Amino acid sequence: RRTWEDYLHVGLEAYLADASKRTSALPRRAKPLLRQYLPLDTFPLPVLQLDVNENRTAGFVLRLLDGKILEEFCTYQVRLWYVHEIFNGRENFKGWNQEYNAAIRIFSNTTSASLVRKAIRHEYRTLYDKREKVSGKYKRFLVEGVSDLLSRIGYKNSDYFSTSTLAMMNNRAADSHYSKMVLGPFKKVPVVGELAAPVIEQYTNSQTNLILKGSISSSASGHSANSKVGEPLAATSKKYTYAIIPETNMFHFSETAITKKQAGQDFLSKHALHSNASESVVYAGEFFIDTHSEHVLKEKSLRIIIDNNSGTYGPEKKNLWRLQKLMEANFGTGCCLALDREDEELQKLKLVNNVT
Repeated sequence: RRTWEDYLHVGLEAYLADASKRTSALPRRAKPLLRQYLPLDTFPLPVLQLDVNENRTAGFVLRLLDGKILEEFCTYQVRLWYVHEIFNGRENFKGWNQEYNAAIRIFSNTTSASLVRKAIRHEYRTLYDKREKVSGKYKRFLVEGVSDLLSRIGYKNSDYFSTSTLAMMNNRAADSHYSKMVLGPFKKVPVVGELAAPVIEQYTNSQTNLILKGSISSSASGHSANSKVGEPLAATSKKYTYAIIPETNMFHFSETAITKKQAGQDFLSKHALHSNASESVVYAGEFFIDTHSEHVLKEKSLRIIIDNNSGTYGPEKKNLWRLQKLMEANFGTGCCLALDREDEELQKLKLVNNVT
């Protein structure tokens, strides 16, 4: 009878089909090796530990610098599976960007850079500290799949795709007054009769359909940051910075600034901070939650749009497929879309979801 090692070069599909000739046991250590050759949905998704760190001191900084209401600032961390297997050891990890001035001020061999790194590591310990303390607290959850993860950061599928929400979307699509209100800010779209003519040059037909359905609206609508499908989008939707750490396999992220005026939010969400001033990372960049694209409306499932927009580390475009595979191995097939920071598709999705 064959063992699982005999199937390393043909993948799990052949392993499963050859039930009469193989041993039934599949050791835990076999999964990451076999996953390099097979569909990611073959095995059940791993149950991951999500830590939500709520820091009152950082919240006070945001109140002081950005004028936000006084509340805890949250950082998040998840320990991922299959990091080294998918990125082929340390071969494809990314060191700091030696052509980026801000990174040089952090990682160069100077006294001032050494002091900056110490300050960043102190800030990291403060934001990611697990001890119960006066300055904050943390919560721990078990998550399985992208829906579980997103629900813990404020995005529940049921809030976006309930029967009542979809009915509201259909009613608004047929409402001529609402269509005119939604399309008002788009000067290149003349209102003809009850619906607008789809003639926005920079939008594809599918994106224009989203506008007609009421999925894109005036930035002055004043709704909450996580607007539901069919509701006017908020002035600007949330965006997150992230870094994946090679030593711990941790996926660290937090909400980041959406305007230049949010100096405090920007200060607390730097990639060097999420990496604990590490000289290399598995990958780093930004992501946002896709709640309004045609794909999301069709699948009725939210997804993560993730990129490589990190000046500090400058992750290479050629490894985006590895990032996508890593996310899908941990959160499920179709959980995300990994795009280069200069990709036109990324810019279109930002427009659809009102992300700056």
